[in-house]
Amino acid sequence: MSGPWRGRAVTYGLLAVLAFGVWNHTEAWPITSYRLFSQVRTGTSSSLQLVALDADGARQPVRPRGDTVATTAHQLHRLPTLDRAEQRRRAVAWLREAGIDPSTVRTVLVERVTVALDPDGGPSRETGRRVVVEIAVGP
Repeated sequence: MSGPWRGRAVTYGLLAVLAFGVWNHTEAWPITSYRLFSQVRTGTSSSLQLVALDADGARQPVRPRGDTVATTAHQLHRLPTLDRAEQRRRAVAWLREAGIDPSTVRTVLVERVTVALDPDGGPSRETGRRVVVEIAVGP
């Protein structure tokens, strides 16, 4: 058997063994049906969320659109370490990207939201909300 055919035989054989493991729900390493990654490990989860407050204290979730969504979540945990001017600059940019006029917003909050997860895949239930950073935006 030549080199390319040997490589194909090994690859197809490995894929067949993995497919067999998934099909039969085998949990013997290195053959697994990947249940390790598909089930909830704990009963709680937390995430950071942006919330805009207007002059009357009304809350509005800030949900940036487009490509900004992917990078916003990764930046939120670093906000407390940034100076006030940089925090404000980013908050105003996220407001604009979400279609919210920054002049109507008094404060942007970054909140850590904790939810209880249903082990059977049902809806989650919010159990806590704590302000991590408060950013003054407007008057």
